[in-house]
Amino acid sequence: MDTKHFIRTYDGLIPPKFIGGCIKYLSKAFDEGRSESGTIGLKEAGKGTLNKEIRDVDIIGLNNCNDSMSNCHWFALMNSFIVKAMSKYVDEFKDVYYAQVFDMQALKYQKNQHYKYHVDDGHGFNRKFSCIILLNNDYEGGELCFKTLDDPETKIDVVPGRIIIWPSNFMYPHKINPVRKGTRYSIVSWLQ
Repeated sequence: MDTKHFIRTYDGLIPPKFIGGCIKYLSKAFDEGRSESGTIGLKEAGKGTLNKEIRDVDIIGLNNCNDSMSNCHWFALMNSFIVKAMSKYVDEFKDVYYAQVFDMQALKYQKNQHYKYHVDDGHGFNRKFSCIILLNNDYEGGELCFKTLDDPETKIDVVPGRIIIWPSNFMYPHKINPVRKGTRYSIVSWLQ
């Protein structure tokens, strides 16, 4: 079995009205300046580094302990969709044990913003699985690409509401190509 087989996509789990509502909320939140630049490494531990040559993206942390009820609402809603997708993943791979979301971020990539090849697990992280929810497709560029043992570059087709899950380990380097036109919205989360 090739490593690419463990990168799974799930469509149809998120109703379109929720996708549109989430984009509307995120657009407003980003416009109001509630975001920050994405760092590399553990920002919470004071070890995050800002390097826009490697990672250039605006983020809003989503969690259930936020002062904003809207933020808590979107965290809970997106978490429920990720749980559904993870249940399907576990059904497909019987040796995989269920994992729970422990961190979630909303991402906004605009023209020329990107994230070079990287893996999500490493020193100081305890990430077992990674997940991305693609929210829109009215932009150019910004493709999610994987580099696996089997394929030097696998691009994931952009489908609004698509949930992608894969192991967070060193076998799954991935990147976001620079956005050429428009704005790319997505939700990322990690499970343990």
